[in-house]
Amino acid sequence: MKKGISPVIATVILVAVALVLAVALAGWVMGIWGGLGSTEALQISGYINRTAAGDVYLNATIINKGTAPANITNIVLTDETGTAVSATVTGGIIVTPGGTNTTGPYNVRFTGASVAVGKTYVVRFYTTSGNLYEVPMRCVKG
Repeated sequence: MKKGISPVIATVILVAVALVLAVALAGWVMGIWGGLGSTEALQISGYINRTAAGDVYLNATIINKGTAPANITNIVLTDETGTAVSATVTGGIIVTPGGTNTTGPYNVRFTGASVAVGKTYVVRFYTTSGNLYEVPMRCVKG
């Protein structure tokens, strides 16, 4: 007596495998799975502006080279004393895929930051997708 898999069970397994492969192929061809791995890829440049009154602002150009919109939720400057100072962001910063957003001159302010003109500081940009972008920026007099 031969022992093995039943022809009915073998047929069910073959049909299930064929269906899974067909769905995967259709999703790939139609681009359904392409949106699952998309993220932002930011290129940030700019400078910190210290006014005569001692106010500290960020002037930055943010370019999104990624495939998903970038929503910057927090910007943090580490100042002269080593203190991390969060910015007051007016209006939020959203950069569409392939788009550019320019902050400034007065919509991103670091209240209470202690910076010196001519020195370079690290500015950290946090996005809703959990990415962190650290950018060195020089302080200029405004």
